[in-house]
Amino acid sequence: MKKHAYLIVAHHQFGLLEQLLRLLDDERNDIFLHIDKKVERVEWDRFAAACKKARVIYPKKRIDVRWGTNSQVQCEMVLWKTAYAHGPYHYYHLLSGVDLPLHSQDEIHRRLENESGSFLQWTDHPSCWDKIRIGIYREVIPKWVPGSGRWNKMLLQMQLKWKVDRLKNTGLTLHKGSNWASLDQAGVECLVENRRLINKITRFSVCADEVYKQTVLVSRGLKVNRDDLRLTIWKEEDHPEVLTMQHWPLIQQSQMLFARKFDPTVDEDVINSVIRKVCEQT
Repeated sequence: MKKHAYLIVAHHQFGLLEQLLRLLDDERNDIFLHIDKKVERVEWDRFAAACKKARVIYPKKRIDVRWGTNSQVQCEMVLWKTAYAHGPYHYYHLLSGVDLPLHSQDEIHRRLENESGSFLQWTDHPSCWDKIRIGIYREVIPKWVPGSGRWNKMLLQMQLKWKVDRLKNTGLTLHKGSNWASLDQAGVECLVENRRLINKITRFSVCADEVYKQTVLVSRGLKVNRDDLRLTIWKEEDHPEVLTMQHWPLIQQSQMLFARKFDPTVDEDVINSVIRKVCEQT
């Protein structure tokens, strides 16, 4: 039996998270759940009770995740490392707590049974912005320090003038894509083995969660399929739209394994429709 690991990053919408856990509940799965450190009262028993067959495992270390900072990478690395220690797994699926599967676990396991390589979105042509995400040091002076904005801007200009490149001499070529991914055993092993290098190149970075996996795995020559297996509708400003019943025809026809993102305060009907769709396949 080929087991799968689900790695979930959550910080709110815990009712939806509970529904996600029920849809992932399967004896072939282990679920690794990270709840943001900013959440003071976590109903751990509630989440564990949502699963009758799958193990729900909580990483010992919780990260205070702040958007755009290295804390996002740290959180993911905690999950990769924790899951890897419990493995091996055929696939490791990194999900947000506001994602949902579009198919049953039988179908997901069947579809990936004979697949190999990681499923990860990436491009060969990163933009100038992508190149400075981890290429140079960003936000070195904390925001609480008086005049930090001015000093950080000065440091940025100096680095650009001196052509600072943190990837130089690392053997890595920059690649960029979505941060949500389904990695195979070799992919996760590569990230865990390169965790010190990853921390080094993503410290004082901006939005490095969208580049470190692609950069390390592709540069190390691992098999990477250019597909993240996720249905995402992107807005013009590169933020995913909240899925609603307006998207239902697309959701219904999609061959993707997962979809993001959902919000019960925006449209609960589409969430219930996805749940019915998945349950009908079991």
